[in-house]
Amino acid sequence: MEGADALVWHKHIPLEVSIFAWRLVKNTLPTRANLVHRGILSEAGAGYLCGCGDIETTQHLFISCDFYGTL
Repeated sequence: MEGADALVWHKHIPLEVSIFAWRLVKNTLPTRANLVHRGILSEAGAGYLCGCGDIETTQHLFISCDFYGTL
């Protein structure tokens, strides 16, 4: 993790990007799955991704989703 921290918090990376990357690594981005886990959304109201049919998680959005992963 030491190497990842040094890369995320590098002085030449803008602070907004570092914060986003840190939250991505720590899985604290406000995805529907995380919001349900924190009790902000109910499981019934969380729903699924549009057109995809899978639950909105960090892993799905940035790695395995064919539609959103290309963004």
